[in-house]
Amino acid sequence: MAVVTIYSQGNLQYVVLPSREVLSKYPDDVALSIRKAEQSSFWRDKRMKQVIQLEGTEFFEHHADKLDTSFSMEDSNGKMSAGFFLYLAYRRFQNQKVQAHFINDDEVDNLLKPDDTVKKSDNLAKLLTLETAIEYLVKAREYVEDKGDAPEGVEVQTGARGGLFYDPDQVKDKEQRDEMPSGTREIDVVQAPALEDDDDDDDELVEAAIGGADFIKKMEGKGFFAIDEYLGFLDKEITIAEKRELISNEAIKNRFPATELVPITPNLKIVNDEGVVVQITTTDGQLVAIQKIDFSPGNIDEAGKLIKGTGKANLFINPEVPNDGPDSKDNYIQYSYQDKDGKQKSGYSIKYAASSDAAKFIKVKKLAKKISAIKKACKADFNNPSVRSYEVVAKGKVVKRNMRASTVKEAALALALVNDTARRIGGVSGRSVVLADGKEGRPKKLNTEGKPIRVSVPTYGVTTLEARHIKVRGGQVSLEFIGKSGKTNYVKVTDKMVAKELAARKKDAGKKGNTPIFTATASTVNNYFKSVAGKEFSVKNFRTYQGTTTAVKTLEGIKDIPSHFGDYPMIRYKTKDKVPIEVQSTWGAEFNTYMNTQINNGSIDDDDTYKRIGLLWLLKSQYESKRDFVGRPVSENLSNEPMVALAKYINPEVFDQAGWNDSFHLEQEEFLAGNVPKDLADNIKAAQAKIAARKKK
Repeated sequence: MAVVTIYSQGNLQYVVLPSREVLSKYPDDVALSIRKAEQSSFWRDKRMKQVIQLEGTEFFEHHADKLDTSFSMEDSNGKMSAGFFLYLAYRRFQNQKVQAHFINDDEVDNLLKPDDTVKKSDNLAKLLTLETAIEYLVKAREYVEDKGDAPEGVEVQTGARGGLFYDPDQVKDKEQRDEMPSGTREIDVVQAPALEDDDDDDDELVEAAIGGADFIKKMEGKGFFAIDEYLGFLDKEITIAEKRELISNEAIKNRFPATELVPITPNLKIVNDEGVVVQITTTDGQLVAIQKIDFSPGNIDEAGKLIKGTGKANLFINPEVPNDGPDSKDNYIQYSYQDKDGKQKSGYSIKYAASSDAAKFIKVKKLAKKISAIKKACKADFNNPSVRSYEVVAKGKVVKRNMRASTVKEAALALALVNDTARRIGGVSGRSVVLADGKEGRPKKLNTEGKPIRVSVPTYGVTTLEARHIKVRGGQVSLEFIGKSGKTNYVKVTDKMVAKELAARKKDAGKKGNTPIFTATASTVNNYFKSVAGKEFSVKNFRTYQGTTTAVKTLEGIKDIPSHFGDYPMIRYKTKDKVPIEVQSTWGAEFNTYMNTQINNGSIDDDDTYKRIGLLWLLKSQYESKRDFVGRPVSENLSNEPMVALAKYINPEVFDQAGWNDSFHLEQEEFLAGNVPKDLADNIKAAQAKIAARKKK
């Protein structure tokens, strides 16, 4: 049999049985809500029910070998099947703070058989007995350093992260059992399907939520050091001003804009004016802020949500110098921590991130050649769907699976919408904290002073769209919804086939605005995409292709490459709402104003510092030109931020092809080779005299 176990903060809270019973330490409303599954909208609403049935069927098929049992998602004489009940409970609790697991457990089955009263009891002692049995099963992996360390005759397997392990049940001899290594154990359960985050907006790897104690144990097992302990190994300490100087030196040497993304000396502690360590550098010189998440009452609003959610919990540092080779295992990860929702985030090494980005853009070039065929396939599979096969990896082997015609039709429509609108594919449990001001589709909720508070709201992507997100006005179909990071998405649907179908589905939903538009999940669409484009691709590559394509078109429309010492017009953003606006000032005027300010405040005292500060301004301004003139229109198309679009969705080669990089390099060399202003010495002398006079006063 299989059961669903539900954990909170690493502690077992509920055990859900196929018999529709819930064993619980706490007989509360949550357990009651599981039992009353028929009251769920996922059961009562026809389209939502279809979503769960398709999702669950795919899940059970994918994990059939591991679960060693088969569940049906179809009704039985109008009644909810055991499979539907279990999967609904599983899905209901697979979110940011609670972890749900499916476990194949013959021993639990045997434990329950002798005493049927256990099935009908919430008795704590019996639950703990059940928990002990489950914990034995889920931890039944023995890890070894080398294959030769395993007992003779067992099959040594390789885990997802490269660890070697074997099943202790294969060891039959008692003496061998007594000699089994006692290495780190890992819970071996069927986790919720990992829906690809189609928009990694930084250089961090984001993994599922995990309890704090489990996370600490996991990091210590990898040889990472907790930040408080790691600080004790760092001998060299510098100030924030010294850090800025190091960044400037590296920026000038490598011709980068002087930001905190510039790597500096490894293994440093950076302290503020009070002597408090606020940052460190990793073994490859990346800056990492060590501020902790503020859980104090003053940082929690009336809705119980964090007002300021930035920070890190349980920050761990990898003390080893990155090994970015094929056998690097976790050495390319420089640090790991948990965010406010318990999700693990890990930062890559600089070299690994660069090679990963390069590989991504090479893949997108291959994808570009397939776009026409993909569009045709979507249209054909929507109008005349048939069974499609795709490949998945199960137990280390590539297995072919079939996708039903009805699923193919849904996946083709969803992919066509992604292609047409460049929206994210979506996931099952997205949420973001937004300002509840009632604008741009956000909810409105005010505090006692009448000011909007920050609230957590669900976010959507293509596969999770609801009928209320489809707008039909005068024959034009558009999407309006809150997407990742709380960003409001407004986009027109120009594909006639897709627009017609979305309008029809909205009409069918009638007044039920929360009716799901698609029955295909994100993982299903990804599998369909792989079957059409090739198994090396994912929908995430689609958005990178769209970002780069938009950048190319934008560059083709720009007649003159920005000149930062002339009268080239600037673009700036309003501070409050980040709306791009053209300003009267030019780059040349901005340069003169900035340099005069530096002279007057004493930052420039000779020709060399003039050239140094001027070059830093130029490097920063050249980056801003790329961001504002090219990154901005791309971000508007992808619904993210200009800096993100520039860093992650635009192949840097497009600036080479458009001549921007050569022009910018020439501009740098001309500035360094040119003469300083003739009156520079007089202006510096006058400024220093004013500064000295102010000090005397």
